[in-house]
Amino acid sequence: MNLNLLKLLQNREKLTYIERMEEVAVGKALFEILNNALVILREKNENRPQINDDDIPQDFRYIAGQISLVNFILDLPRKANIENTTERGS
Repeated sequence: MNLNLLKLLQNREKLTYIERMEEVAVGKALFEILNNALVILREKNENRPQINDDDIPQDFRYIAGQISLVNFILDLPRKANIENTTERGS
């Protein structure tokens, strides 16, 4: 997803919070959970992919969407840094 975080947050201070999320304990814990979940989801889709229209959360397409969302969240601090740096330079 290519979204403008500053427009979504409408507040530069919040953008800075996202940029520094990995520097605080709660952010570190959240990122640890997300990184571990990402390993589990990838392993499931790579080693045991299933098409399962009856149990959607087990379907590889659903899991692929979860992987995409986790990657998006994990990339937020980097994107916030880029947007903050770009905006400060403007």
